[in-house]
Amino acid sequence: RHNDWDIVYTHLPEHSLQIANCFHNGTNIEPKIIGYSHWFEVPENAPYGEGMADYRVNPSNNPVRAIDLSVAGLLVQQECGVNSDWLKQLTIKEASKHYNQDVLDDLQKIIQPHYLGVDRVNIRKEYKDKTVIFNHRGAGYTGWAWFVKRMDELWEKRQDFKVYLTLADLDRPYAERVKLSSRDDYLNFVRSMHMGIGCFQKYSAWSISTTDGLSQGVPYILPNGMCYPEMVGKNYPLLYKGVDEFKSTIEDMLDNPKLREEANNY
Repeated sequence: RHNDWDIVYTHLPEHSLQIANCFHNGTNIEPKIIGYSHWFEVPENAPYGEGMADYRVNPSNNPVRAIDLSVAGLLVQQECGVNSDWLKQLTIKEASKHYNQDVLDDLQKIIQPHYLGVDRVNIRKEYKDKTVIFNHRGAGYTGWAWFVKRMDELWEKRQDFKVYLTLADLDRPYAERVKLSSRDDYLNFVRSMHMGIGCFQKYSAWSISTTDGLSQGVPYILPNGMCYPEMVGKNYPLLYKGVDEFKSTIEDMLDNPKLREEANNY
């Protein structure tokens, strides 16, 4: 109340309009609003029917579209960062179902990729051979069920690998969940893995779990789609399309130690 605010930085675009109105109506200052959002609710990641483009009932039982709140908040921002151009275009595509071209043109200017980096990359040549880490949540949007089915199929063929999980439980002979007490312990464990896995199916606006692994010198087998070619480059050697390529890439990594080094060098 007694400070002169120049900038508001927000991670909640759906609240930005209310924040702007609060300053405009209750003070004599109008700070610039900038933001960042790694997640917008769209059908690809929010199949429960209350996403960015669907109708939601607020506490007073008046229907409100969640997208209206997000877009209205974006339009009062100077700029809103997202973690990939893929997410930017997906968000604008979803907004195009409800808004005219003038609004979409404004969103093209306001939403901009702000690529997430890492402080340093720790590459350690020593690792536990034929180990796989799945350090994502065991949720629908991470491709969890798809991942388990593929690993079951690989286990039927060969029983020479171990899958470690950090955020999910799995009752399989090849799987073990590790419980780590600190981020340092977690990163040290990640660094010891042979490879990491990404199995996002319809939506993935990059992944902190993947960043964690790559920053520790652990190559990740990743979908050749969504944001991944943009983030790691189209020539990254461990991109896959479909079930067969996913399993064959894992087997190539298990059988060819040089492939891990090639991915790290890339």
